[in-house]
Amino acid sequence: MTYYSTCLNCAVDKTTCAKRNAVRSAIKGTGITSVKFRCTERVSKFRHGQRVAFDWRYYADDGSGEGYETEFVGTIMHEKAGNKRFAVRVDQDGEHYDCKPSDILKNAEFISVRPADLRPLDEPDRVICPLCARYEDGDGERERCWGYGDLSNVAGLGCLS
Repeated sequence: MTYYSTCLNCAVDKTTCAKRNAVRSAIKGTGITSVKFRCTERVSKFRHGQRVAFDWRYYADDGSGEGYETEFVGTIMHEKAGNKRFAVRVDQDGEHYDCKPSDILKNAEFISVRPADLRPLDEPDRVICPLCARYEDGDGERERCWGYGDLSNVAGLGCLS
């Protein structure tokens, strides 16, 4: 059985994908067990700016080894290199949170999450600034864009500020 690394986290149905079937027929009988190829039809499972909920497992600090699970809500920022995880900006306040993200996450604002733990929410996508990665919160509030490098303190082209 061949592993198609390009197809990992692809939303296109693997059985009906024409590109995957073409690659499969091209390498049939060669003994190749892993293949990576360019695919123009690849669609990520989650979109940039999509609102998601995800489960996070953590353990008690008392050394008992007792595990807990909680749910957080956030926004997909991008698919990480290698297609194995998604970078998610975590909402810091949520009415259904049983604990705050800052209490258990090393970096409470951004986290890398496996696609199996992500669930899409029925909320509109957030428009994310390509310069500073800020977006409007649910109340319509915007944060100031600080840019990067020599563009500090200047709102860039296409910035939300």
